[in-house]
Amino acid sequence: MVLWAALIWASALRTRDTKFEADSESHVMAIDPASTLPLFEWLTPAQRHMVCTNAVDGSYNAGMKPFDQAVSNGIEAGALQEVSPNCPSCRDNEKLGPHADVVGKKAEASYNWIAMPAAVGGGGSAFCMKAVQQYPFVPTSMEVQ
Repeated sequence: MVLWAALIWASALRTRDTKFEADSESHVMAIDPASTLPLFEWLTPAQRHMVCTNAVDGSYNAGMKPFDQAVSNGIEAGALQEVSPNCPSCRDNEKLGPHADVVGKKAEASYNWIAMPAAVGGGGSAFCMKAVQQYPFVPTSMEVQ
């Protein structure tokens, strides 16, 4: 399972969209390993988009099945990779796996859209632009519909 996540993350790093690299928003100084909203509290907006895009594009480009589980594993591995230097105990977070599963299910439901070329508004980056504005990347009170 971890190997799949590592493969997704590694393949996605080669294709990631770099236009979201610069982010003026500062990151939370103290990371709470027991966070109930880890994707929101641990990652900056740019990191959320990068983690999502890497997981979705990596899973799609590698033809991984089941797609939802591959995306979920990629989201979890990506988030942990972003925070692990500062928070090794974040691996024990009880919400990260279920929240990654939510994103995986949304990606599975949008599979045909993700399969469309970016030139016509499809692809992982387009999916993630919307996904990072919704739960579990943000609290439900902050969702953009």
